This record gives sequence, structure tokens and C-alpha cells, in this order.
Amino acid sequence: MKKFSLSSTFQKIASLLIDVFFFAFYLIISIESDQFSVFLLVFGILTMILCLTYTAIVLHAKVIVDRARDVIICRIVKSTIYDIRHIRIAKIEERLDGHKKKNVIALYNELGYQIGEINPYLSSRTLPTLPKICQEITDAIFSLQKIM
Repeated sequence: MKKFSLSSTFQKIASLLIDVFFFAFYLIISIESDQFSVFLLVFGILTMILCLTYTAIVLHAKVIVDRARDVIICRIVKSTIYDIRHIRIAKIEERLDGHKKKNVIALYNELGYQIGEINPYLSSRTLPTLPKICQEITDAIFSLQKIM
């Protein structure tokens, strides 16, 4: 079983720094304010929940290639499980995301239909580990085809 992160080290560090910045910002405002403000408290709590949720998604987004169970698990918010026995080709393709081009891993079955896609949604650029992930999936497909 091999695990690959769907976010870069820069994204992980940046999300943690954003959390620290907002926490320090609201801490300073609450210390410096003369009177208690419910609006500021609610806004601060909602902002921290949003920041922590984004950080949790960035830190836990991963692809797991499990050769023992013949599955690929793509975990971003919810887990998506692809059965390797139904995949014949995994290749990197370019997709248009808004006005930017982004590389994704497309999964095709024996008829040539796309049955899945591993998209690093969180990265604005191409994920550097995408070729490694694609190679591991391709190796898993070929090793399973040798057995069958």
C-alpha cells in the first residue's frame, strides 16, 4: 500500500500559517477591544472554523494505492474507491479549470470509457507528485493483469 498526498508542502505550510495569522489577529483584537462584541466573536469563530476545515482538508487529502485489496482510494473530503480490476489505462490528461489548465489522472476501462478521475482540486498548479501517482497506478494495473 502506497500513500500519496494530493497537496504540496507549500500548501500545507501556507494553510497552517493562515490559521496562525487569523488566530493571532482575533486574539489581538479581543485583547485590545474595550467592550465585548458578539458580532466580532461570532465572526471570529466562523472564520476559525472555516480555516481549520480547509487545513484539515489540505492535510488529509491523499491517494492510496492498495495492491493487496486491488483498490485505489482517493480521499479528499469523502473517500472514493476505484477497483483496479476494472481499470485498464491510467494516464495524465490536461483539464481546463476556469481559465487555468490543470493536469489530472484519468482512469479508463477496457472499452475506453473514462470511469474516474483523480483531480488535485486543492492545487492551483500541477501537482509535482502526479507522475509518481500515475506510475504507481499503472504498475498496479499491469501487475494485476499478469496475475489474471
